[in-house]
Amino acid sequence: MTRSNLLEVIGNLKLVEKGVYSVHSISNNSQHEEITLRGQIKAPEDTNLLKIVSGHHSIPVMDFELKRFLDFIPMHGIILDIGGGWGWHWRRLGLLRPDLSVVIVDFDIGSFEVAKRFLSASLGNRVVLVHADALSLPFTLTEDFCGFDGVWSVQTIQHIPDFKRAIREIFRVMKRGGYFATYSLSSQPHIRMLKKFLGMTYTDFGMIEGHYWMARASESQKQQIGEIFNQEVTERYSEIIFSPELRCCFPGREGSILGELDARMSNEKGLLGWFARQRSFHCKKN
Repeated sequence: MTRSNLLEVIGNLKLVEKGVYSVHSISNNSQHEEITLRGQIKAPEDTNLLKIVSGHHSIPVMDFELKRFLDFIPMHGIILDIGGGWGWHWRRLGLLRPDLSVVIVDFDIGSFEVAKRFLSASLGNRVVLVHADALSLPFTLTEDFCGFDGVWSVQTIQHIPDFKRAIREIFRVMKRGGYFATYSLSSQPHIRMLKKFLGMTYTDFGMIEGHYWMARASESQKQQIGEIFNQEVTERYSEIIFSPELRCCFPGREGSILGELDARMSNEKGLLGWFARQRSFHCKKN
């Protein structure tokens, strides 16, 4: 997709600065606490950003999963990343798939300050950042833009209380034949038992510390995606070794050999799924 085509997708959104666009206003009362919390988090200027990422996500695992996702995207396709504020997943887009374009949507415009550092070479060209809400995506399908070829979301939809509405919005803006992948934290019995033993709270569904909503991946979510897409939904289990909850973050660092092993342990059949930190759902729009 050319730059002119990408700008057609953005439509009449307000240009804030190079590569950054915004809707006029965001009204999301259901995630007010999370929006406030996210707005208070600032990344230091002089720091290793990927080291910070590796405390929350396994970089080798998600790099592996992204490459797999890109295999489903046609040449010159355009991808929507929901909640990918820091933009780190796309730092190698120019090497992996220079033919693709990516639109990153996040309701925390402050997170784009970090994205600019990760994506300086491609910002405004292959990648644009859009300050908007996943429950009201600011994209209109036209003759020139018939939808996104892929939608990618990592540990974002798990924080949206109105899960069905979020999935319906994703379905609406997708092209027929487009590929959808959403990653959420999985329910881990061994972590739940450990936290119970330590007198700590383990939340599968509900508010966490009064700050943000958590709905771990579930059969109910899988069923809802299937009903909206009217297609079979497949699932994968990932981040089996990587476990911040057990203070095992070093496999999540970029270039980690153990992290590369962890990536290749990701699977579709639930093997070692009892230990997997992430469970993802995948579906096509036909």
